[in-house]
Amino acid sequence: MKPLLVLILALAGAALGGPRTAASATPAGAATIHARVEIQPQAVTIGDRIAYVATFAAPVGVRVVPAYTATRFDDWEVLDARPLPAGPGEQKFALTVVVWSATLTAVPRIPFTISAPGLKPQMMLMQPVALTVTSVLGQAKDPGEMKPPKGMIDYRSWWPWILGALALAALAALVWWWRRRRAAALAGPAGPVVPPELTAREALARLLASAMLEEGRVKEFYSELSDIFRRYLEGRFGVPALDRTTAELLPSLRAHGEVARYGADLREFLEDADLVKFAKLIPDRAETDADVGRVRAFIEATAPQVNPAPAAAPVLTR
Repeated sequence: MKPLLVLILALAGAALGGPRTAASATPAGAATIHARVEIQPQAVTIGDRIAYVATFAAPVGVRVVPAYTATRFDDWEVLDARPLPAGPGEQKFALTVVVWSATLTAVPRIPFTISAPGLKPQMMLMQPVALTVTSVLGQAKDPGEMKPPKGMIDYRSWWPWILGALALAALAALVWWWRRRRAAALAGPAGPVVPPELTAREALARLLASAMLEEGRVKEFYSELSDIFRRYLEGRFGVPALDRTTAELLPSLRAHGEVARYGADLREFLEDADLVKFAKLIPDRAETDADVGRVRAFIEATAPQVNPAPAAAPVLTR
């Protein structure tokens, strides 16, 4: 015959004169479990934290664990639960609970699971312990004296700061606009616009003529090569590229009809550049030449084709 578990609950509050045990008959061969609860403090206001300590005296092999599946019990909230050191034959748990209603008179019936070898786990609900909850409204002589609970922010107090920040931002934008307009007026008419493909070709020629690779400045070389490609992409196709990561840029390339056909090569170049710049990869010269070739081929394939001027018709003379 399997042993039985008989639960004998002894509930107490630390300020109520110590534990009180409820007597119960215990059948032969049964295991008896005594449980008591202590809470501190026993007089609280809404939002206060209460230390809830449950102690169980159980035979060897019997295991007790908290069994609640939610942290909210009606007008109560459990913030945390942890085991505590206990004496021989005892198991102890500390919970932190918060009350959210002034109409409550006792702590909630928090469930625990009792298990033992050869037995089906059983649920045990702790009996409530008397509690006094006082409303903060009743304590305030003047409603104007009331303050929000600790840890909460009165968001109304932020409005002056928000409005002030918006005003400063508007003023900064106005100053920036005025200074830019003044600088443009002083600079006079702008010079001729240099085509982006010409700028890219010249920058690429300067980069290849430099001694960065021979000096081992591979990361600096790839950073400049990536900037040349990204500036050309912005100037030629209007795709924002300089301030975007590779992951942010690739969807824009795939969505652009004229650029999408080069997507595989461009993705390979951008990922190689990221590995060099951020993962400290040192590619060999063949891989570097391949990446330079991808950038050069993209520029030449997408640059506008300039049609040569038609030859003048020959003049016939007699």
